[in-house]
Amino acid sequence: MCERGDPDGTRISDNSGSGLLPEDLVPEFEDNQVGAPLRCAGNAPTLRQSGNTVNGPHTGQCK
Repeated sequence: MCERGDPDGTRISDNSGSGLLPEDLVPEFEDNQVGAPLRCAGNAPTLRQSGNTVNGPHTGQCK
């Protein structure tokens, strides 16, 4: 789940990978621009992340 419009920033939480192919077994958060704090938690396995730009602090599982 990705929540925008949260006064504390953007939150990505409680996601899991699903799919038939091996590369679909990990939740992905890639090539995004986030103009606020980013919080990630409860994603299992942890998020695959690349190419993101975050203009604020990032906490938890977020890189």
